[in-house]
Amino acid sequence: MRHAAALFFTVILLSPLAASAGSEAECRHLSQQITFFEARSQRAADLDNEIWQERFGSHLDQLSDRRSQVCPGFGADEQAQQAFMDLVKLGAQVALSYFTMGAM
Repeated sequence: MRHAAALFFTVILLSPLAASAGSEAECRHLSQQITFFEARSQRAADLDNEIWQERFGSHLDQLSDRRSQVCPGFGADEQAQQAFMDLVKLGAQVALSYFTMGAM
């Protein structure tokens, strides 16, 4: 009986942690929604419709915030780290080209 009660409380305590982790499908869905609404926002900008631009902008902000909270790799830290790694790769390519006199 004690083991069942301990298991029950463990499941109850750990269930919010499992629910807070975003699934791959949710991350993909959020990314698709962001792409869709970015296109709509661009269309509103082309039509010079300020009301729709505001609405799409606020909705995009909410979707982006949700994706950065739920999905790994979309937070500000991860994006800054990826930008830095891209810069390091570019620097390495330039250095390789420079030191091999363009042979590579």
